[in-house]
Amino acid sequence: MPDSRKSRRIADPGLQPERTSLAWFRTLLGYGALIALALKHNWHHAGFLFWISIGVLVIVAIILW
Repeated sequence: MPDSRKSRRIADPGLQPERTSLAWFRTLLGYGALIALALKHNWHHAGFLFWISIGVLVIVAIILW
């Protein structure tokens, strides 16, 4: 059995990497929906630090993509 994860994935790709990727994508969509709902109902109560953190989060997401 190969030692590294990448070589194991190449040797036997299976569906596990795809399932994991889809699970993380569903999690991302779920959190995105929760954030959108929270912003829709409470955007006028959000403070300056909240908006800065949302901006940083968006920038990090774009960089990681």
